[in-house]
Amino acid sequence: MEKTIICNRIVIHMMDFEHNQIQHSNAFIDLNPTSLEYYDKKLEKVFYHPNLKEIEVGNFHVMLLRAKGMLEDEQNFIAQSKITTQELFDLGRLIQDMPNCNILFVDCKVDGMQHIVIMKLNYKIAACNIIEEDQEGNQIIRISQKQMLPSKSQGVEEAIIVNLDTNQLFLIEKKFLIDGRNDFYLNQQYIKGQPKMNDTEKIKILTRSVSQFDHRYHVNDMEASALLKQALTDCVVSNKEVKPIQIAEKILERDYQAQEECTEKMRDLGINDQDIVEVNDDIEKMSRLKIVTDTDVEIRMDVNDYLQQTNVEKKTNQDGTISLIFHNIREMSVK
Repeated sequence: MEKTIICNRIVIHMMDFEHNQIQHSNAFIDLNPTSLEYYDKKLEKVFYHPNLKEIEVGNFHVMLLRAKGMLEDEQNFIAQSKITTQELFDLGRLIQDMPNCNILFVDCKVDGMQHIVIMKLNYKIAACNIIEEDQEGNQIIRISQKQMLPSKSQGVEEAIIVNLDTNQLFLIEKKFLIDGRNDFYLNQQYIKGQPKMNDTEKIKILTRSVSQFDHRYHVNDMEASALLKQALTDCVVSNKEVKPIQIAEKILERDYQAQEECTEKMRDLGINDQDIVEVNDDIEKMSRLKIVTDTDVEIRMDVNDYLQQTNVEKKTNQDGTISLIFHNIREMSVK
């Protein structure tokens, strides 16, 4: 579902881990049409991020209180942003290979709800040409490296999002090398809240659970994956709520035992009967499936065509092998 995002004001600080210093801003940036296009795109990357996860914190968590204080006036907004930047900088200095970054504090509204978004835009290393002259005046061109901010089309790797209307806090996290292994740090060492399962994780649990019990009880002749894609696509196209438990019950409705065991497992893994998830996958991608055979043949086709056997026929032969027969093919190309 498309979100309405309105950016009101932004202040940016720069964390220079290479030289162990922070470059602070003392004013809000000018949101002209050119710059606003970049920041709007970054906000979209945040709110549509597949790994955006809610962190459960108390109503008096320091980040919630700080975000509310930032809205009191411009002076307090900038002061609180500097405090947060210093805390994140002190934490980042302890982490190996932490890149230099710009940290953006954004006052925005999403679907009419007030948010404070803290985006950490990590610099990327890119190759560049350097043109120099030697002592004799000869021009020399060499390849070097420079640090660059991510482009507007690149994703946001780290962010803290506070919904001030609902007192909810969300994170986007990136793993760094910590004590010899790659791990997240933002929640564990800074926010210190309780992660809440996000929609992507719930869809994964739904997919694994339905496939497991469909295979165990032979409910749909190994068609669970296709039926799940069809169910999710139908919900999105029809603008219906996507309830994982309800979808699992529908796909396994032909076998009560499979249905009960599947939904019980999903509940044990943290999915409630009334949970509603948002599906962020592309509709065209969701509506297509890939068939892979044990002879390394791959076929891609529309889910509904496969399930309804439109121009395709699936036959189980006497020797146990399966034949797929395609009808009404007028042209064929090899890619």
